[in-house]
Amino acid sequence: MISGAPVDYILNVKMKILSPLVLIAVLLMPAAHADTVRIRAHAPHRYTVVRGDTLWSISAHFLKDPWQWPAIWNRNHQIKNPRLIYPGDVIVLSYNQKGQPVLRVLRTERLAPARHRRATEMTASGSLVLPEMTLKPAVRSRPYVQPIPTIKPDAILPFLTRLRVVTPKEMRNAPYVLAGTDPGRSLFGTFDTIYANHLGPHPATEYLVFKSGPALRTRQKKLLGYEGLYLGRVRLLHAGEPARLEIVSARRAIRPGDRLFPAPPPRPIPYYYPRPPRTNVHGEIISALGSMADAGPGAVVAIDLGRKQGLQRGDVLQVLRHQPKPVRNITTGRTERLPDERSGLLMVFRPFAHISYALVMEAKQPIRIGDDVATP
Repeated sequence: MISGAPVDYILNVKMKILSPLVLIAVLLMPAAHADTVRIRAHAPHRYTVVRGDTLWSISAHFLKDPWQWPAIWNRNHQIKNPRLIYPGDVIVLSYNQKGQPVLRVLRTERLAPARHRRATEMTASGSLVLPEMTLKPAVRSRPYVQPIPTIKPDAILPFLTRLRVVTPKEMRNAPYVLAGTDPGRSLFGTFDTIYANHLGPHPATEYLVFKSGPALRTRQKKLLGYEGLYLGRVRLLHAGEPARLEIVSARRAIRPGDRLFPAPPPRPIPYYYPRPPRTNVHGEIISALGSMADAGPGAVVAIDLGRKQGLQRGDVLQVLRHQPKPVRNITTGRTERLPDERSGLLMVFRPFAHISYALVMEAKQPIRIGDDVATP
């Protein structure tokens, strides 16, 4: 039973159009997650979406755990097609006889404002005469309104291609920069041409250039891989050994010995469907991009869990902060360790085999390397 909430919330929500695979995921979501949905005690009765909103930020106005928003849709039997929710639709949140939240959509007609007609004549009595208008069928266009995303795309867009975890073996076996076409130079930038070895008999058209970055290790010092530092993008000019390439863009200086990895084909920004992991997992934060000591909302961190541990894009994890030291119980005289406190939420957006990169969605206190992460 959900308590502390008014009977109806009417939300003017612009929902992200869900793909068929996402819809299937909703229907297959375990019911247990829906039973734990908690509505904020002082949630507003009505909220109008403004430019810059995301599904996560809107949900945070009403739910104590914004990632539980999809669980409410799972119970809805009145919405025939949850994928077809457009800007301007009114979403009504109410409760069924069992006290469970359900959603229904109030479809609204969107009429263009009538064209202004100027009065040019006046009758003897002083009444204005509007000019006659002839209505003709015509095709009219209106600007396309994009649905709101789950999270702001620019928060993760640079990391979808410029982020890579590499093993020592992958670095050793990858093609590498041999030299520049100008033998007197050892640093190369945009529009320079370079030579590279080991592209193979069927080279790719474009490559991303990386160099080995910080080691990614667990708390027990186990090496999971290296953070690949993105340097730039190159385009193949002539295959061979060595091959000749042009630097299309360079974020940092490219040097001999830097490694090349085939550039992935262009893809649309994936839709992230926030949900808890399907299994109970427990890990830790092992790195923060930018070497930040304290990370807050919008920061990107690496955790020691990946696809091998069952993590997928969109999985939400809670961050647990260890209490610094035991406290003395003045009643018993013993020292006791306080339980870990939830300090924030992460959403996985780029899982690798044993490491995942996640976006900090919420932070009650600074997120730090070494903090635990677990299924919420």
